[in-house]
Amino acid sequence: DGLLLVLSATYNGCPPANAGDFVNFCGAAIERHERPVDARFAVLGCGHSDWADTFQAIPTLLDESLEKIGGHRLLDLHTADSKKAPEEDFVAWTAKL
Repeated sequence: DGLLLVLSATYNGCPPANAGDFVNFCGAAIERHERPVDARFAVLGCGHSDWADTFQAIPTLLDESLEKIGGHRLLDLHTADSKKAPEEDFVAWTAKL
């Protein structure tokens, strides 16, 4: 039984460069009705709420996708807003782990 911790941001509605392959993997597994992830997971979304149209888009997508492909949610999606106090959000998330 594994554990997958995901920290991700959104850039103009797209995943960060180092997350693109993982987002594509999740999407392809959903399309094929596969469930390749047999692990508990938790997602922390990092972003800035001034970008309201895309705020937390990729973290939300990953959180939903991981459950659809067999993951077992350890925690609800947690978000950090760099407009406020992201360090406090991170500390709160890790305390729940």
